[in-house]
Amino acid sequence: MFKKGFIKKNASAIAGWAAAALCLSAGILYVNRICSADLSLVLHVDGQPICQVESRATVDEAFLMLEEKLSDSGLSLTKDREITYEYVLTDKKETVTPLECMDLLYSFSSENYARAYTISVKGANIATCATYAEAEQIIDDFEDYIIGQVLEENSDYDLVRLTTEFEIKNVFCRAEDISGADEIYLSLINGGTPHAPEEEPVSDSRVTATGSSSLLSADRNLLYGLPKNSAGESLVGNYFSFSVGGLSSAIEYKTIVIEKYSEIVACQTEYVDSDELYIGQTQVLVEGENGIAENEYEVAYADSVEISRKLISSVVKVEPKNRVELVGTKSYPSTEPTGSFMWPIQQRYIITSPFGSYRDGLDEGAYGHYGIDIAGISIGSPVYAADGGEIIFAGTQGTYGNMVKIQHEDNVVSIYAHLGHIDVKEGDRVYKGQKIAEVGMTGLTTGPHLHFEVRIDKKIVDPMKYLP
Repeated sequence: MFKKGFIKKNASAIAGWAAAALCLSAGILYVNRICSADLSLVLHVDGQPICQVESRATVDEAFLMLEEKLSDSGLSLTKDREITYEYVLTDKKETVTPLECMDLLYSFSSENYARAYTISVKGANIATCATYAEAEQIIDDFEDYIIGQVLEENSDYDLVRLTTEFEIKNVFCRAEDISGADEIYLSLINGGTPHAPEEEPVSDSRVTATGSSSLLSADRNLLYGLPKNSAGESLVGNYFSFSVGGLSSAIEYKTIVIEKYSEIVACQTEYVDSDELYIGQTQVLVEGENGIAENEYEVAYADSVEISRKLISSVVKVEPKNRVELVGTKSYPSTEPTGSFMWPIQQRYIITSPFGSYRDGLDEGAYGHYGIDIAGISIGSPVYAADGGEIIFAGTQGTYGNMVKIQHEDNVVSIYAHLGHIDVKEGDRVYKGQKIAEVGMTGLTTGPHLHFEVRIDKKIVDPMKYLP
């Protein structure tokens, strides 16, 4: 232990040592705090701290966003602000986004500014209200008012719909520029109170384009926004004029008329496969019948010109009946000759002139008949190929009239004359039983019939010897 004399003698030195130890401890603690804390950049406006930011770029972006928002409403911050930055130690670094910074700057810079909603028509602002719901209600009420006025003047219209679109924009604005919903609505519908020609225009309080109140000279030619001439007569046109705060505009509309018509409901075709018809052949099994429907249309007009038509209801009065058509699925037979003939007419017939009979002045003259005449049939009856082969002639030839020749095997040729319509052409391949023409009365003939010949090795033979 130190002696009392020693302590007394060295009291001042001991005090100095203690103070040095305390400073050393405080320094160590400060260094520890610096090591554990973080530096943050704090934005100051007019010497007052606003928020922590990541960098000055955050503030620059916030100011750009703020100016853009304000310019949408024709507004700007009127007081210059001193912007400074300071680095401070903080245990918790919480920086803001550019959007959050913009909101804080706006709140600090203009306590009298507020978010609001501006109603505009065709890009022109006509009023500003506090909430989006108010703006929507004002537009709905104003549209109802315009439509009611148009319908009152035009009883023939069933409906009226506005085609001009209103826009609601979120803006910053001065608090005094925000108007109440009732005030805005009344200003809109009273924007053109009429006055007698001898009276001077009256100045009224109206809502301006930015929502504030100002003096407006009423348009003496407008009655509740409906266009009028100086004599008070209604003007024709699909628009609704009004004037607000010196801003004149036109609300366009279309008139809707409900029109009713009885219209045909076309029958549908039902296709049924048939193995009795060849591929590509069709046959109507049931003729369809159209139906009738009572249709209602919503027809829109602008300046008496139809601009759209919409079917809104349809009631079928007579049901349509489907048309049924058979579609062939059977493969075509070979066009090669079978070596035997079938009758070219497949219906009841009579032979009026057999082979070799005397025909004075008819067919081949008075020298005899070179084929057989199949009669008792009507014009248009189908004529079929007696056997498969190739069409070597299809056209008109002298007293034969319209004629078809088919080349079969072994120089066998069949001839069909006095035809009406011909279904084939030279060079076609036909199969046995294929329709090639229709019965007619062409050439030298006394009535509808089919003249049928057979020639073998260019010699005329009796067809009856080769027919079943």
